[in-house]
Amino acid sequence: MKAIILAAGYGNRMRPLTDNQHKTLLKINNITIIDNIIESLLKNNINQIVVVTGYRAEELEKYLLEKFSSKVQFEFVHNPIYRQTNNIYSLALALNK
Repeated sequence: MKAIILAAGYGNRMRPLTDNQHKTLLKINNITIIDNIIESLLKNNINQIVVVTGYRAEELEKYLLEKFSSKVQFEFVHNPIYRQTNNIYSLALALNK
């Protein structure tokens, strides 16, 4: 089974926290949002993950590969027009991959 994580957006509702950091790298209870998601997927034996990126894509991709590359097979799909589109567009990009 494969999971899709939509992580292209800016995180406007989390501003100013997202001005200098990707929204999924924000910590809640000392764990990043993305770590929480990935760990939950791994606990359910899902280790193939498509991540749709946009805002601060390099930061997120680097973090995920450094932390989880031994456990997870990642595929990254970039939404270059994330500011003009929504989650449905990002999902379509992932499904067309």
